[in-house]
Amino acid sequence: MLIEINGIEEYLNKLQKFNEDFEGEFENEAAALAYKFLEKVVQRIPAGNYDKSTESIKESFVIGPLVEDEEGLHIQIYNASENAKKAEYGYMTIDTTTGNLIFKPGTHFMKISLQEFKEELDLEIKQWLNNFWEGEFRW
Repeated sequence: MLIEINGIEEYLNKLQKFNEDFEGEFENEAAALAYKFLEKVVQRIPAGNYDKSTESIKESFVIGPLVEDEEGLHIQIYNASENAKKAEYGYMTIDTTTGNLIFKPGTHFMKISLQEFKEELDLEIKQWLNNFWEGEFRW
């Protein structure tokens, strides 16, 4: 007895294409999310003089590639500028009016941006998955 299922080859081909497309689209979406996060960070960088202009802090960010290791998938976003560290965590300086050593507190622009971004991330990923599924894999 032979049972024939119409459309099974088309279905399997769609599954194969979905699998191939998903990997590339996932990498694109991960990069897009990294840029959205960086946009939040840059908006929070305070105006001020950290021995150089604030613009140099904003322009010194680097977004690395999507990497998979034993901890999972991640993209490293960093700013090695000493000025960024001062703006984030604070720094010691000499008060020009009194000559005293004082601490200028940091604004924690990275920490606050990360907290905000984490709150939005689930929804962003769900929307992306839904859009990808609807666009790529229709019955």
